[in-house]
Amino acid sequence: MDEHIREVVAFIPETLEGLVGFLKWARKPWPQLVEEPAFPLVLKKMLAAVRATGEESLTPMAAVAGAFADLVADALVERGATKVIVNNGGDIALRLAPGEETRVGLSPRAGGAPPSHYLPLTHDHGVGGVTTSGLGGRSLTTGIADAVVVLGPNAAGADACSTLIANFTDVACPQIDREPAHRLYPGTDIPHLWVTVGVGRLPPWAMATALKKGQNKARELIEKGLISAAVIFVQGETAVWPPGLIPIPVPGSPD
Repeated sequence: MDEHIREVVAFIPETLEGLVGFLKWARKPWPQLVEEPAFPLVLKKMLAAVRATGEESLTPMAAVAGAFADLVADALVERGATKVIVNNGGDIALRLAPGEETRVGLSPRAGGAPPSHYLPLTHDHGVGGVTTSGLGGRSLTTGIADAVVVLGPNAAGADACSTLIANFTDVACPQIDREPAHRLYPGTDIPHLWVTVGVGRLPPWAMATALKKGQNKARELIEKGLISAAVIFVQGETAVWPPGLIPIPVPGSPD
C-alpha cells in the first residue's frame, strides 16, 4: 500500500497545475459557466457540487478543497484501500468499506480549533465527506458562524454545502463588521460580496437568529438529498439538523 500512496501523492501536483490553467472559470459564479470537455476532472467535480445547491452566488471554488480530497480518496480505493481518510485542511473525504468504522471530530471554530465533539461513523452511514466552513477559516464568509460542519455523500458536495450554510448564518447587528471581499483579497472569487471580518459578543437574539437560519438551510439541503447532517456553532451555542443527531462531547473539552 505504501507504493500506492506514493503513486497517488505524485499526481496531486499535476492535478493542481491542471486547475491553475482554468482559474478564470473556477472563479466565476456557476450560472455563468458551461462545462467544457477541456475542463480538468477536479473542476468538473467542483462545478457539479456548487450547481447542485442551486445557489447562484457560489463559484466552483466553494468546493475546491473537498473535490481534491475526493480525488485522492477515490484513487486510494481504486488501489485497494478499504479505509481512507483524506484531510485537506479540515475538509475530509471518507471511504469506509463494509465493516470499517471511524470517529470524526467536530471543531467548534473553523481554522484548526481542537474538536469539542465527535460522531462515530460506519460504512452504513453512507458518509463520504465531512467538511467545515465558517468565520476564521481559509475562505471568506458572509455569515457569522464560528463553524458549520456538514456530512454528505462526498467531500466536494459537503464542502459547497458547508460554505453555503455558513453564508446563511448572517444577521444584521452592530457587533458585526463587514467589508467588500475584494478589499481583503483582490484575487477573491466573490469580489462584490460583503464578508464578515469581525464579530463582537452577540446578544442572544442574534445568535438564535443565525443558528435558525443555518438550520433552515441545512434542512433544505438535506431534503434535496445533498447532505445528511449539519452541526452549526455560534459563540458557544450549537444547532444541529436533523434533530436526532447527537454529537458526543470530547472528554475534557472546554466547549
